[in-house]
Amino acid sequence: PTGQRILVVGPLATSTQTGDNGSSFVPDSTVVSPLEGLRSQSGITIAYLDGYDLGRVEREAQRADIVFALVGYTGADEGEYIANLDPVGMAASLPYLAPYPVIARAICWTAQSVLGLVRLVKGEIGGGDRKTLRLRRADEQLLRAIVTVAGTKTIVAIESSGPVILPALVRKGAAAIMMTGYGGCQYGNALREVLFGDAEPAGRLAYSIMKSEDDIAEIDMNATSVVYNRFW
Repeated sequence: PTGQRILVVGPLATSTQTGDNGSSFVPDSTVVSPLEGLRSQSGITIAYLDGYDLGRVEREAQRADIVFALVGYTGADEGEYIANLDPVGMAASLPYLAPYPVIARAICWTAQSVLGLVRLVKGEIGGGDRKTLRLRRADEQLLRAIVTVAGTKTIVAIESSGPVILPALVRKGAAAIMMTGYGGCQYGNALREVLFGDAEPAGRLAYSIMKSEDDIAEIDMNATSVVYNRFW
């Protein structure tokens, strides 16, 4: 409604990421960040906090009519995993390029050296499968603090390529939880249209979201082969 004060929280609100930086990376000359998109809505007041100062977030969340918290990941967290190449695996999977382990090791050393330099300059880390489906500890603390003081004034948005396990306090206390994925170059405008009722959030989840990591089968993250039994 017109005149409401909305508090937007989280560093991803100002991010212009559109997804991974690997083979799926597609640059665009114009990217609308979530904060830019929400600020283009007329008749409301938008305040923004990056969320690092929890005390300030709690104070501002109490004053706001609505709190929109955007948390999640980047391509550095769950992107294409190419930081640590396995010479033996490369020799097996790319026999024409690396028929012998010594050649594979040379290719890996070169690739890792180049990738390490690129990531040092760009400030990126490895990416790949996440070791946990939970948010970063700082994100969980942020959401708990917001829901504790703002309750059902809270809308949580998760930027992620897959399922995320949320604390029970957040699941039960927030008014709504949005799984946004990586929204692309018009992410900010798409969020604005959904949040203010100009578009129906028609996306349907292609996966299940569990309440606990106890519901996930054990896996070996370093396995080079896996046998799937009947329970898979």
